[in-house]
Amino acid sequence: MGILNWLFKQRRYKRFEDAFMLTRARLWEALRQSIDSPEHSAKAIWLIAHFPDTFTELQNNLGQWSRDYEVITSPIEPQKLEHSGLLCRDSIKLILADLVPETFPDHPSLMTDNGKQLGIIIVERHPDFNRDQRLLNF
Repeated sequence: MGILNWLFKQRRYKRFEDAFMLTRARLWEALRQSIDSPEHSAKAIWLIAHFPDTFTELQNNLGQWSRDYEVITSPIEPQKLEHSGLLCRDSIKLILADLVPETFPDHPSLMTDNGKQLGIIIVERHPDFNRDQRLLNF
């Protein structure tokens, strides 16, 4: 058993390793492939961006790909997830990183196969390690 497996054995979700792209065009191509992959089918997908420019570029790309999405403008409240519409199957939510809570408790509807699974894709890294780490701990 590797040290990461030992440290994170309590995790009830699947975490994918970081992927880095050499160009923005390749980033958007990889993101589109990820969204369209069977891994994310029938899930709610949250696309999280740190910066407004990336957020706008993300909106433009989703429009070009003819993908429906919803922009989240209010802070996410973990205790209201079940009734907020943030977990709707087959939906894409665009979220600025500042709206994501500091902590995110285990939520039963995220961990089961009842159709309310959540895929979270953080579109970019933040140069401030602490801000990046906040999302990774989420």
